[in-house]
Amino acid sequence: MSLIPVNTYQKRNSSQQTLFAANSSTINVYGQKTLSLNFNLRRDFLWAFLIADVSIPILGAYFLHYFELVPDLRNKCLRDTKTKLQSVGHLKNADLHSVQISISEDTIYHKLLKEFPSITKLPNPNQPVKHITVHHIVTKGPPVVAKPRRLAPDRLKIAKSEFQNMMHLGHLRPSKSNYASPLHMVPKKGTLDWRPVGDYRALNSQTLKDKYPIPCIADFTAELHGS
Repeated sequence: MSLIPVNTYQKRNSSQQTLFAANSSTINVYGQKTLSLNFNLRRDFLWAFLIADVSIPILGAYFLHYFELVPDLRNKCLRDTKTKLQSVGHLKNADLHSVQISISEDTIYHKLLKEFPSITKLPNPNQPVKHITVHHIVTKGPPVVAKPRRLAPDRLKIAKSEFQNMMHLGHLRPSKSNYASPLHMVPKKGTLDWRPVGDYRALNSQTLKDKYPIPCIADFTAELHGS
């Protein structure tokens, strides 16, 4: 996993997660932040980092694997196997060598995770879908269109970074549509971070409500008996 050091303001928030270093000491996590890195390799590297109690930034193995980067310790450089370029750096000693999440093997949760290891893996957008479920939003009337709402330069940069990151992860793709809803940037509670939020009130007003009654939960659980 990839980490960046926490600052004094971010440390005011309660820890959201606990990691463990190689020496079994705990590392508190205070949130997440998306950063765009530049290694002079003629492309940017957009990634979501955990904000943690570490003294130096850490690039995780999944970051290197995703962007096809290889550390070359002999020649003191970072090689980009995709562009065949390299970025020369400097070796530096650090007290923190590795980070891991520790799970007690004595709990029922550990047994479940061991039985179903795929549920804790990062989603792969290229993996074939195992279901045929398709979600539709049925509307009435002409397509809903809204003019872009101006954002402050710093917030616009954050919004672009968030969407670029989601595109890299395969969570969304560019699209041309007759529908357009405005984008807002809303501050995350207790932090200095911002998150993008869509204003879908106009779209919701033209969306046909699905009024099909939900089955009784008791009937549903009865069908699960013995299955």
